[in-house]
Amino acid sequence: MNARKRIGTVGVALLAGLAASAPAQAASLTCPAEPTQQTFQRWLDPAHYVPMPGGTFEAEGGWTLSDGARRVPGNEPWYVAGADDSTALSLPAGASAISPPVCISVDRPTIRFFARNQGSLLGQVRVTVLVPTVLGEVRLPIGTVLDPTDDWSPTPPTLAVVNLLSLLGGPGDVRFELTASGYRSDWLVDDVYVDPYSKG
Repeated sequence: MNARKRIGTVGVALLAGLAASAPAQAASLTCPAEPTQQTFQRWLDPAHYVPMPGGTFEAEGGWTLSDGARRVPGNEPWYVAGADDSTALSLPAGASAISPPVCISVDRPTIRFFARNQGSLLGQVRVTVLVPTVLGEVRLPIGTVLDPTDDWSPTPPTLAVVNLLSLLGGPGDVRFELTASGYRSDWLVDDVYVDPYSKG
């Protein structure tokens, strides 16, 4: 992992305001079981991951692309999702991509993906989770990816603190948004994964 890459996360205090609006019900606390793989093991991350729906960007995959986001030829060089993959997500400055719904619970604490900074050293990818509540969808920023190099590399694990909401009402589907921001930002993103196991 590139030592110069950094990621910031917000505190769980952001969740406090949602507690009152969450439905009170019995919680099973887990998402449906899926096949896993140690996608990031070569980067000293032994966790087992599952792919985000459409997160290889090899097909439309249900992601909502806006403000210049588009699928383009290319792939992260390790081909972790398949040797025949040939497409990545382009995020120029201001562009956003919103994932299809994915289950988040107390046993799914992080997401991780591959990114390449093709623009300014000041460019970044903001990671936001969109949480449905009885008051409407709430946006929670959960991290920022920075990388001063022009090389593909895996991002650090991004803590999806929203999974604590499952303690209030069981697991549920949320969406993730990736947005390129900063001066002359220009990114490629590929192979988005969710870690379904806690790292305790």
